[in-house]
Amino acid sequence: MSYSPQYLSNLIPPIPTKMASGSGWQRVRANHGQLFRYYEPTVAQWAGDPLDTLTTGASEDLLRFRSRNGADFAVGGVGLQLRVDVMARRTNGAAAAAVLSLAGGTALVSANVSGITFVKVTLTATPTSDDEEWTIAGLASAGDSLEVASMVAYWISTAPGNRAYASGFRQAESYWDKDDVAVSTELAARLLNGPIAIAKDRPVCVFSHLWRVNATGSAFTKYGDVDYSAWGTEEATEAVVVGQGRIPCSDIRPRPFIVTYYLRSSASSTGTIRIGAAVFAVTANNWQAFQVDLPPVDVDIVATVNPQAAGEWAYFESVQVWRQAA
Repeated sequence: MSYSPQYLSNLIPPIPTKMASGSGWQRVRANHGQLFRYYEPTVAQWAGDPLDTLTTGASEDLLRFRSRNGADFAVGGVGLQLRVDVMARRTNGAAAAAVLSLAGGTALVSANVSGITFVKVTLTATPTSDDEEWTIAGLASAGDSLEVASMVAYWISTAPGNRAYASGFRQAESYWDKDDVAVSTELAARLLNGPIAIAKDRPVCVFSHLWRVNATGSAFTKYGDVDYSAWGTEEATEAVVVGQGRIPCSDIRPRPFIVTYYLRSSASSTGTIRIGAAVFAVTANNWQAFQVDLPPVDVDIVATVNPQAAGEWAYFESVQVWRQAA
């Protein structure tokens, strides 16, 4: 068979023709499966002043984010799952346990929160599509509330099997480790293109900003002052910068990124997202996304909101930036 690697400069001659005990080829082959098993990139993260539920005994949505993934995450794929670690507590020790839940697609999982000190609560679900919305919600008894201080969402993987995956990944089996086994073009293909397939199938979220779902204008003030953890406004009648962040350089060459975001508004506010030199228009109350190529340098992200009338409020519930494999 003939083989043409995707990046010829990565394949440096001379290439040994046979395996040998303790050789670099054996170590690379072993690492090949470890990369599939343990590369579990971040999907979203948030930390800030605790978000608390109502004390009426009603369930309340707290945070919303999206997951993006490739062919191997599809139904019938390798069974990779989304895991969300949440730091949460109850505010009243006398009431029944509160419930924290994660919903997305057809998945709905929940866990009890019993203590009045912050503990890590883990929720794990299986995605049903390659681009999905997830919501974290809380439910406490009347007179009690549930507080959430931080969360991180990430993929969890399993060891690869001996088969072809939809992403193009193929395991390099251990029988290639034997002494004097020929280093074939098939082995070279799997070792070279496997990491590329994994990176394409598991994009990493390099930046995320989340804030309370379905908040109202009054939520933008805290203790009488502006709550700067919210990327929003209820006072402006013209375009105003509401949030800024920085994406650190993560590569040595230009790379495509995808930005997903949700602007919540009491009416029809508009806005913009500027990332690097690119500026994209934002409309309210729906998920939007765009792709942009970024240079190999630190890049700023700036969000603006433009209310259309006095008293109208608007804020970004979610902004996520995904690094794509080139």
